[in-house]
Amino acid sequence: MTQDIFNYDITTYDVNDTIKLGELLGKYVDKGDVLLLSGDLGAGKTVFTKGVVTGLGSGDIARSPTFVIVAEYSARIPIYHMDLYRLSESTMFDNMFLEEYIYGNGLCIVEWPNQMSDIFPDYSIKIHIDHIDDVTRKINIQGLDSPHKNLSEKLKKFQV
Repeated sequence: MTQDIFNYDITTYDVNDTIKLGELLGKYVDKGDVLLLSGDLGAGKTVFTKGVVTGLGSGDIARSPTFVIVAEYSARIPIYHMDLYRLSESTMFDNMFLEEYIYGNGLCIVEWPNQMSDIFPDYSIKIHIDHIDDVTRKINIQGLDSPHKNLSEKLKKFQV
């Protein structure tokens, strides 16, 4: 049985647009969801995450967790924001018990997921951010329609 996949390319024209798109996702994600954020350094992964955190109703300010590996934010569901840039071996991942976050009871946002791509669930939402110029970003969002039907419908209608 094949599952339907949504796949949207959205262009944002400034930081506020990128945050606004993140906020939309934040309103429609739920416990157990995993967002996989990829893109070059400076592409806007943490900026996008700021929007997701706000969209989930948190007053916390998202910051890059590069040196702490996992930052936690309080919202309508717990948010676990990970940066795997500095991790290169899956044994490090196992030793840090990060898998408990990924398969836990909150939203897991992972920057640099390609460092350990084989451990994420199939239902993860993949977000790739391309840096077009100083302010413009092309953001590709892919995921399974089920369980993300409402999100897919909102992304289809999203405009900046």
